[in-house]
Amino acid sequence: MDKIGGRPKILTESDRILTDLSEELNQLKSRMSQLETEQEENRHLLEQVSFQEELANRLIAGQQEEIKAQRENYQVIAGVIQDLKTPVASVMENLANIIAEIDDEDTQESLRDCLATAGNVLEGFTEVEEFCLFEAGEQAQNRQNTNLRALFTDLVSRFQLQSNLGNKHGVKLLIDPKVPQDCPLYDASIAFAVTQLLAQLAEISPPGALEIKLQMAEGEMLHGVQMAELRIDLSIQGNTGMKVLESWVDFVKAYSPRLHQSGFALLKTRDRVRQSGGRLEMVSEGNMLRGFQLKMPLSF
Repeated sequence: MDKIGGRPKILTESDRILTDLSEELNQLKSRMSQLETEQEENRHLLEQVSFQEELANRLIAGQQEEIKAQRENYQVIAGVIQDLKTPVASVMENLANIIAEIDDEDTQESLRDCLATAGNVLEGFTEVEEFCLFEAGEQAQNRQNTNLRALFTDLVSRFQLQSNLGNKHGVKLLIDPKVPQDCPLYDASIAFAVTQLLAQLAEISPPGALEIKLQMAEGEMLHGVQMAELRIDLSIQGNTGMKVLESWVDFVKAYSPRLHQSGFALLKTRDRVRQSGGRLEMVSEGNMLRGFQLKMPLSF
């Protein structure tokens, strides 16, 4: 009971309800005011986010344009390097032919030195070209889905039809069951390399059996993903009696009289494999050459 003007006032139930409603209304007004403030703050925040998103999109677009321009620059440089490699390769081929045709040992030795120098130049050009092609994003292009068994059966048949080499050597083809029937590979580069390496092994080894073995192996780790690679081993029974050297150019210079096309074909094969993103390595028994191994990256 309240007093008004000295007289008591009796609060009814409806008065209490009105008082409670009035308090709730005041609280609601306060909450609405708070929500309006928060809404205004959120609007400003959204404007900032929109501006930052627009700025980020502009920056990304600018970076993409810059990357595109850089890749085009790398493509141009790779093209120039390829043009420079062509005359060097021609010089090496001519030197190899001259060495094979003349009998004077002193002249042959001088020409082998020239061949080795040209090989070093070609290797340097190739390394620059590989770097440019990688940066331009062209290393993984132009792969074909290849039936490996059909490809290698055809390569072996073609080799054995060569009267000067194939008739003297049998070829055993072994394909691991884990190797997929179809693989995305540079089939032209593989065909070129295998043909050249078979001829190389046939020329430096006595008549007998050559062996080609295909198997899968773990490749390099790329962006946290374990890549796969196809390994192609080409070998002879025993060894060639040729010592494996650390430098390919030194190896060619040391054994050019025994090598196919005086070693030019071997350097050209290595160059072709590297351009396809693969690697060519010598396989030894002890420290003597027994064959070669091709490592070609796979993508699925």
